Amino acid sequence: MMQYRIARLAGVAMASSVLVVTAAGAASMHGAYMIDALGHNVLHKMGSPMMTDYVKGTITLNTDTNQVCSALHEHGLGQVTAADINLGVAGKDGPSVAMLNIAQINNKAMHPACVKVTHMLANEILAHPTTYYVVVSTAKHPHGAVRSQL
Repeated sequence: MMQYRIARLAGVAMASSVLVVTAAGAASMHGAYMIDALGHNVLHKMGSPMMTDYVKGTITLNTDTNQVCSALHEHGLGQVTAADINLGVAGKDGPSVAMLNIAQINNKAMHPACVKVTHMLANEILAHPTTYYVVVSTAKHPHGAVRSQL
């Protein structure tokens, strides 16, 4: 089995993708992204102004299973009402493309929670991770309490 590994360091977020080609020739892609979401990353100064409010963890993608898995932990935000992956480069808002499992965050679960996405979306995120971001919302900040680019 041949493996190719690509790592990218962007600010405090690290992303890596792995292409695995099996003996049968089928390619599968896997990506892992460190999330360090803060309020000052939310546009229009709508995020949490507290530097002690954050979400940290990992987002992983797998094109074999067409899943996005999140292992995210919040601090200082309280009850999370939504967590999404959105399309948008740093400094730009964009539409939600995948809703993450907020029960994993609110219950402070140690294991990742996974959601299904289309094969096309999984491949697109892996090909252009910096054009996507994670935004986590609360009742106090319904348009995003914290944000982090992949």
